[in-house]
Amino acid sequence: MKDLKASLQKPSQGTRPWAIWIWNQSITQTQLNDQFKFFVESGFAGVAIRAGRDLVPAYLSEEFLVLFGHILEQAKEAGLGIRLADDFSFPQNEVFKEPTKRNATIRAQKLVVIHNQILNSGETFDYPIEKDGNTFAFASKSKNDRIDSSDIREIPFTAAKSHYSFKAPTGSTYRIIVLKREYILDPLGNYLMNPFNVESPQVYINSVLEVFNERFPKYIGTVLEGFITELPATLPGDNSIPWDDDLVIKYRSKYKKELLKTLPILFCDADSQSIKVRAHVYSFMIQSMFERTALTLETWAKKYKMSQWVLVPEKSITGSVSCLRDSFIVPQVPLACVGVQNQEGTFENLCAIRTMADQNAVEYKRTTVSVIGRNKTGAAQSLQSLKQEIDLITLAGESIIIIDGFYSAIDHRSQLKTGYAPFWYSVEASRMKQLCEYVGRMQELVVGTHGTRDIAVLSPASSVATDFTPYHNEVVKSTCVQMRETLERIGEAGFEYDVISESRLGSMTLKPTGELIGTDKTRKNGYRALIVPYSRMIDRSAFVQIEKMAVKKSPVIFIDTAPVGNQDDGISAAFTTRVEKLLKGKVPSVLVVDAMEAGIALARLGAPLVNATTHGKRCADIISSQMYAPGHTVFMFHNTSESQEHSVLLEMPPHAHWYLVSAMTGEITELVNVEAIEESVGILMNFVPQQTAVIIGTEKKYVSSLDTDNVELQPAVFEIGARNYRLVLRNQWKFTPKSFNALPLAGWNTRIGISRESGGYSHYYESYFEVKDIPAHAFVVLGNVLSNSQLTNEHSKKMLEISINGNKLEHTPLSAIMGTDPAIALMAAASPYMAQSFIGACNGLLNKGFNRVAVRTVGITDNPPTIVYPMYVAGDFAVEKGSKGWVVGAHSQIAGYDSWTKYGFPHLSGVGEYHQVIEVPSDYTRLVLNISHVSGAVDVLLNGQALGSSLCAPCQFDITDSCDTKRNELVIRVSNTIDNIMRMSGRPAGIIGEVFLDVY
Repeated sequence: MKDLKASLQKPSQGTRPWAIWIWNQSITQTQLNDQFKFFVESGFAGVAIRAGRDLVPAYLSEEFLVLFGHILEQAKEAGLGIRLADDFSFPQNEVFKEPTKRNATIRAQKLVVIHNQILNSGETFDYPIEKDGNTFAFASKSKNDRIDSSDIREIPFTAAKSHYSFKAPTGSTYRIIVLKREYILDPLGNYLMNPFNVESPQVYINSVLEVFNERFPKYIGTVLEGFITELPATLPGDNSIPWDDDLVIKYRSKYKKELLKTLPILFCDADSQSIKVRAHVYSFMIQSMFERTALTLETWAKKYKMSQWVLVPEKSITGSVSCLRDSFIVPQVPLACVGVQNQEGTFENLCAIRTMADQNAVEYKRTTVSVIGRNKTGAAQSLQSLKQEIDLITLAGESIIIIDGFYSAIDHRSQLKTGYAPFWYSVEASRMKQLCEYVGRMQELVVGTHGTRDIAVLSPASSVATDFTPYHNEVVKSTCVQMRETLERIGEAGFEYDVISESRLGSMTLKPTGELIGTDKTRKNGYRALIVPYSRMIDRSAFVQIEKMAVKKSPVIFIDTAPVGNQDDGISAAFTTRVEKLLKGKVPSVLVVDAMEAGIALARLGAPLVNATTHGKRCADIISSQMYAPGHTVFMFHNTSESQEHSVLLEMPPHAHWYLVSAMTGEITELVNVEAIEESVGILMNFVPQQTAVIIGTEKKYVSSLDTDNVELQPAVFEIGARNYRLVLRNQWKFTPKSFNALPLAGWNTRIGISRESGGYSHYYESYFEVKDIPAHAFVVLGNVLSNSQLTNEHSKKMLEISINGNKLEHTPLSAIMGTDPAIALMAAASPYMAQSFIGACNGLLNKGFNRVAVRTVGITDNPPTIVYPMYVAGDFAVEKGSKGWVVGAHSQIAGYDSWTKYGFPHLSGVGEYHQVIEVPSDYTRLVLNISHVSGAVDVLLNGQALGSSLCAPCQFDITDSCDTKRNELVIRVSNTIDNIMRMSGRPAGIIGEVFLDVY
């Protein structure tokens, strides 16, 4: 039996998160040592290293391998794992750049429609084109503008006339379609690797994996545990489909059918008997990719006792507007660990993430890997947003969690936007250890458990693929929306679910009670109902199972429409009759409802096994998960509302003893106010918005609560019983910035000339800003022009000259700024981006009125460095709107509940401190400080005494024993993300929602 208390006190290495560490721009051993120390001290299980295309020294160079070897040695001493990480959909290094130039067979290809027309009876099609082997032409008999699959002809190419020619037979109409092979390029115009050709992974093995295997044999399979493979999107989009000529041969060999003859069906509307081939072909394509690429790499990994984690993209990396979502189709090949790339973030991709996690668990018996911290909008990730992603993922079960976005150098990521995880340039970096421990404890609670799932949700993958064409993806959009709404309604009704495939449904056993069960032990119980979000064309075996369920009166709920045909026989009168029979049964157990009514339709199942009610009614905002382990049961509850607080009665199956678990601190607190309710027990509990609670039920009593040395974090405050009343604090705070504010400089004048000193070209930039009140400290900051090591290099200094009001500025290291003036040390340390930039102190050089900033860059041995991103002035000032833009001035030190960006700090990224004297009532049993909405991590002090911190909001602090008198000095420190300066986004920061006292 697992010692849960011990594992919560010290989570194992296997349950802690990994980090993707991106080596970009110029790196040194000292820099890497400092950053790796951060991973060790933060408690990560390991780091996956990804080399950027701008990396110096170059990827796989001798200098790079030396640095990598140092990290391996440190990882061995620290007990951390190391992996390689590569994204084949948008390569961050240039491993495939030269091979794809030399070898066309390993370039990713697609088939694009270049001509499409209707040819009427007797008309002739004549299409002149230079024959280069890259085009196909087809004539397909057409009726009612739909292709008749019984007559599809490949039009031969006439070499003598360099054209395709076809005459429509008398009395018939034909559709002509001409397709052309084109290479798929990444956003930078480079060839992508061909995932359908076995030579592609072999190039990667020979060029990368074997290099590490030969160079670091003593670490292979131990410290160097394996690699992460992010595969490219392989399904159609934007009027094209991925292609490789080898697919034709493989398709013919496997199915004894011609793939080329199916191509018009993929691109054009077709008769109902034909479209079933689409799902078959698309499934064949993606499984071929996994067989050729992922499985080849998996075989190599096993040979050297390593492991591969495979990530499937949810859509094209270029943001295709018309695409078939890859993650609807889960890989069937024997891979050990698979997840979703999660390019758009957990909240957007939750349906795909659940589909992958559920099918991994119940169908393929493999591990799920979950990537968090990604967001293609470029929004920076705060610790609280990462924590919310972790909660949603853990509700689905056991997973390896990877946090992405740890860059070795500041990177604006203009070419491809992904999220920024807190790191050494973030004020929240010091709190990363708390988040890693939180991940470890949450995973310790679910590792090895068997979940209960009341509902089976049928994956819409096959039916969506059947109805999809590359120029029309409305069915994909509508199904994604429909799927999300359906899953939300199931959660609101209090039921748990698995997303299963049609083949899984068809192979399951139907018990006499009507429950669906599998032969595995992954789930403790069977499914009591089936929900089908979209199934216009359903698998035959799956439909037969539904008919059996109807006989047993098991609930089957179709969303919006019932099936009109099956994947094997198409649409027929016989099938329509079978559907009508299902829907007109004497005891209607098969229903067709709107997605919004799915939860209501489940009411016939009665109350869920675990329920959350308010005044006797189901609380729709509280979702739950129940997982069994030897000796105890884990119940997780999550308030999905972003604004609504709930006092709910949690009803659960009876256990002898009940405990509340804080995954933040590892504390276990026994719950004594447990009420017996018929065949269940009830616990009354308050939930603030976005709060996650973990309760465990046991048959044996724990001897004592966990001893913990973690006094810094404030445990979650859960109250049993209602509060007496609430006091909202005044909407007026004394605000003090604890980081430098920033004023981005815009409106540059630019000139290009010849440098008299070097004879090379020079660039000259000039801008102005207005000063109303001269600040005590001000700095000109310019990043992304020279590397950090170049800033102190005498030769490189000649390449960059910055002046203000005609006064030349020298680069001042951040350490010097912090060391010379203790008053600004904290502000400098908490100001992201400054550590890797040119910093020029301009104290005493500013004038009231307009000030001129000039930058000159010189090309000595190469082109002049170029200013790509905004330069800014940093300091202890506020800004206000003037007649000609922002003006530097003094701040009023007063702020409200609506973000510090509105009080003179639109681009402050760091920490702000709020002060207020509060009055507490004279009569109370308990006082709880409730902070509803902030931008990041929070520290709270009362009368100079530290009450603790919280990684996320909403958060609560028990201040009962900290109040001295009626009037008390309250201090709240809040951090925000780096977006406000790096994206100049004006993202809401600080205390954004109300702060109040709950009186008990």
